[in-house]
Amino acid sequence: MHRIKNTMMNLKNCFMFLYLLVHLYTANAGICENPTLLAKIYKGCLEDGKGVYTDTVRDYLKKPNVLNEFKISNSDAKKIRDSVWDTKMSQEEFIASVTAKFTLEQLVYIYIRVYRMVEVKKSISGVLTQYVYEKNKVNKRRVKKYLLKKQRRYRLKKEDIENITAPLKVDDMSWEEFLRFMVLKK
Repeated sequence: MHRIKNTMMNLKNCFMFLYLLVHLYTANAGICENPTLLAKIYKGCLEDGKGVYTDTVRDYLKKPNVLNEFKISNSDAKKIRDSVWDTKMSQEEFIASVTAKFTLEQLVYIYIRVYRMVEVKKSISGVLTQYVYEKNKVNKRRVKKYLLKKQRRYRLKKEDIENITAPLKVDDMSWEEFLRFMVLKK
């Protein structure tokens, strides 16, 4: 009887511990998806500095009272820092970049990889005939092809890739155009 009581107590403690871990892991999850809080962070950065860009956001988030006030986790703070551009940003750009699927670093990586992607030309019989290195070819088709190839890395479903690439231009895009379409969707 005593063993059953101890086992039940251990089981209860185990469930409480798991509940606590889940709560801590998901507590305030989604601050990066909350435009109202992001707008307040934007205004705070704007009041502290000359504009909102990488350095001012980093300095603003370093303040201990900011993390506590907005209940920002370390992972959310990292996502915010990694999503901000080096140039001055409007509130719309700030919120869009933080809520976007990819961070700035990931977008740079994707752009470079697509830019350097080698197209393989095969003959009708399936025999490899040549490799074609197409410079400056970042377009909707190539971005989609790259994301489909790397969908596990970015944890994407085919529907996600369709939605992400929907606003992209069919023609070649510069880095600025690519960034605008991927983040602002326009």
